[in-house]
Amino acid sequence: MSVQGLRRRTARDSTTLVARYEATERAHPALVEPLAPFRAVALAHLRALRDGGPSGPSGQAPEVPPAPADAVGALIEAERRIAEERLAAVTEAPPELARLLASLAAAGAAQAQLLEGVRA
Repeated sequence: MSVQGLRRRTARDSTTLVARYEATERAHPALVEPLAPFRAVALAHLRALRDGGPSGPSGQAPEVPPAPADAVGALIEAERRIAEERLAAVTEAPPELARLLASLAAAGAAQAQLLEGVRA
């Protein structure tokens, strides 16, 4: 995969993650405040991947589980999956992008861990 293709795929993952945060907040208004810092980090990652391009999510909103704890659980799973994919992509990326992907993977893993406190 080309560097641009890898960067676009990674940005798409971030776009989907931001959409999941926003859909969760719409479905569970009580989660807006606790999820705000996590959504802000996901948006910052998206901006970093797009090099100043558009940063808003697009496409269809993901389905959100009806129970708030399950909805947060879905966010945790998404953060973990994306972090694992980014870490795996480090090996096929040039040094600059590899550093960014490794940083984003570490941040995503941390987000997943910290979201456990929101689910509780």
